[in-house]
Amino acid sequence: MKNAEYYYKDSTVRLYEAAGLKELGKWKWDKVLMNSVLFTPDGKLLLAGGSDTQIHQWDALKLPKDDEIFYKWPPPYGVSTMVLSPDGRWLASYGPGYAVQLIDVAARKKVREWSLGEQFGSLAFAPDSRHLAISVATGVTLVLRLDGLKPGVPSGGRLDP
Repeated sequence: MKNAEYYYKDSTVRLYEAAGLKELGKWKWDKVLMNSVLFTPDGKLLLAGGSDTQIHQWDALKLPKDDEIFYKWPPPYGVSTMVLSPDGRWLASYGPGYAVQLIDVAARKKVREWSLGEQFGSLAFAPDSRHLAISVATGVTLVLRLDGLKPGVPSGGRLDP
């Protein structure tokens, strides 16, 4: 924000050098709002999720470069929030429809989806990547144990907080 107005009003992901705020790269889409951006733990990939149902990826070491599709949510869902586990194995993402998806990063496949039945608050992984905390708008926090989930083997479920 600058003077109580958004500084950028376009759908662009920009990468800056922190020391001098020099722009190192940017990626722009028409009609796509990017809601969540993160780096993989090794710093090699930049992921961004938005209103087009896709999680886009870039090689952060080769800037600028066109994006590739990392993962695609089923329509009509977009991606509003996403978080990576500290070990880089899991990506949890939340989209409209009150659903959280757990994605196996290496396989780029959904392992689990939970329908929450209410508005989401936030997502967080435990430091050991074995638990995922999901908070919902009513103030409830669900802590899900991820032990026993097998990468690449989808399963689903409904959580009733």
